[in-house]
Amino acid sequence: MSVALVVAGLLGPGASGQLPAWNAGHAALPPPAAGEDVPEPARQPSPDAGQRTAFLHRLEGIAPWLAPEEGAALSRARATCRDIRQGKPPGELVSDAQERFTDVTRRQAAEIVEAVQEWCPRP
Repeated sequence: MSVALVVAGLLGPGASGQLPAWNAGHAALPPPAAGEDVPEPARQPSPDAGQRTAFLHRLEGIAPWLAPEEGAALSRARATCRDIRQGKPPGELVSDAQERFTDVTRRQAAEIVEAVQEWCPRP
């Protein structure tokens, strides 16, 4: 919430609409032009419709309280997939998943990582 307040303060009424010099390196890049190839690390891995349904069903069995929050669960799953594609070691994948997915045990986090691996394309 504090980030939103800072950004709102920077771009609120009376602001010039430009980011301060200290933030220039973090300005958003323009989207790729039509037909332009997006570099592999910038691609957002995501399950197709069938994989999404299967993942959410499996998540419901692992941690039922997470499944109703589909958007948040899928966002966290995509972040876990990015970690997998970056080649993070298994222990780190599980630790990161345990931090991302609220109120899960280490075992549940490991099961979530396995569920993500079902649809996450390998590098």
